[in-house]
Amino acid sequence: MPECVLGIDPMKASVEVTNPGIVYKNFLIVVSRVPEGYDSTPGQVDPDLSREAAKFMFQNLNSKAFIFVLTMSLCLKAFFFKRYMLSEYIAVAFYLNGVYSLLATLNTIYMKFINPEIQFLAILVMWAYFIFAMILFFEYKPVRTGIKSAIAFLMSWAGYFIVALSFSYLIVLLKQ
Repeated sequence: MPECVLGIDPMKASVEVTNPGIVYKNFLIVVSRVPEGYDSTPGQVDPDLSREAAKFMFQNLNSKAFIFVLTMSLCLKAFFFKRYMLSEYIAVAFYLNGVYSLLATLNTIYMKFINPEIQFLAILVMWAYFIFAMILFFEYKPVRTGIKSAIAFLMSWAGYFIVALSFSYLIVLLKQ
């Protein structure tokens, strides 16, 4: 049996179509699932590319710091939308990012010379400082502000990692 352009025997290919698809111009577009084994049908995410993207992201964290400022300011605006303008939240996020950079530097020194096992100390201290700073910044209902700030901080970190890793994945993909 001849092999198709994918480089595998079409009779052994395993593809599960998950929707009926749509026709766009002369193309039939369908969403499908493929297995992830070594000799599976092409279409899975290359794990080497994902590792390279993560490596690129962590090697270039400083150049991605603006993304953290952006996600933090957007989360603050989403949780405290009636208080201030987005530009003021951006200024607060730049200040807090500077504090985090200082804490991360001190944490790196601490890990290097005292205890290398505490890697997330800077993030935990920053989380506590963020909540404290937001309670002082808004000056009303400290418990409610603290809870909203804690959630906003976690969402901004999650958004930061998603966006920064996506950009890194795209950059590594384009370099190949």
